[in-house]
Formats: sequence, C-alpha cells, structure tokens
Amino acid sequence: MTLKQNFLPEYDFGEGCGRCLVCLDGKLGFVDTSGTIVIDPVFLYARRFGCKRSIFSKSEGKLFLVDINGNAICDLNCGGSFSFSSGASRIIRNDKMVFIDIQGNPIVDLEFEYAEDFTEGIGWATRNGNTYDMITLDGSITETEYVKASHFCNGLSVVSKKHYGSCGIINKDASV
Repeated sequence: MTLKQNFLPEYDFGEGCGRCLVCLDGKLGFVDTSGTIVIDPVFLYARRFGCKRSIFSKSEGKLFLVDINGNAICDLNCGGSFSFSSGASRIIRNDKMVFIDIQGNPIVDLEFEYAEDFTEGIGWATRNGNTYDMITLDGSITETEYVKASHFCNGLSVVSKKHYGSCGIINKDASV
C-alpha cells in the first residue's frame, strides 16, 4: 500500500475505529485505513480513538471530546486526558482523575488520586493512595484491600494485598 501523504504515525488504528492518529507538519490529525486524511491535522493535542471517541485540542488548555468524524461532543473542562478503553476514559481535573463515559459524563461522582484504564468494563482506582477500588461502567464501586491490581483479561485480574509478596487471582465479582 502506498501512503497518500508523508506523515508520522503516532498510534495504531485503535479498537477497530479505522482511524490512526498522525502528525503532519507538527499538527495532529487522523487517517483511515487507506491512508487518506479523514480528520485534518489541525490539532495541538489528540488521543487515539477508542470506543469511537477521542479527545482533541486546537489551543492550549481546551480539551474536547469528539466523535469518530471529529465533531465536538462537549468541552471536558480538564487539564489532561487518556484514550478511551472499554467504554470509558480518564481525565485530570484539579490534579485528580475522573472516569468519564463516551458522552463525557462522569461515571462516578468521585475524584481519584490514581486510576487505570477500564478493561472488560472495570477500572481500578485509588482514593486514599493505599488500596484500589473496582469501578464499573454503571458507577458501582467495590472497595478492596488490594494495593496492586492488574487489568482484567478473560474475566480475571491478578491482585495483591502487599506491595511485595504473594498475589491472587479474582474475577469481576472480586471473588478469589
């Protein structure tokens, strides 16, 4: 395949969206699987597409949630962001992490010190800097005693109650 433009790929095509983040002349945009620019490279900041959503900025400090065609859904009013995964993204507001859904709405009305990407509909986050909570897309929270937790894969996560030591495997119900 011959590319139609000379650009620098920034990511992959992301969750089957058919869009790849590219850099052309110092600006970010997106190409489709044929190499054709489908969202003009006019952005200072952009995240890869996931769940047919991305986060763009044309100017410093103004981040927007956008659909697969580059249409703005909402102003995120945040200082930073991460790519969408499994129906959710993380944004940074007031130096805390907040989970949002694909419409830009908070999934839970809490801010976290640290959070991981959602996988298989579950995200891990900590409010107290010590232990992780399991967060689901419907906003339910399961508090745990785990200080380490891996992303879910095939319905399972590796967890540990100590930073160094034995670990266990739990399912999505937090059962060992």
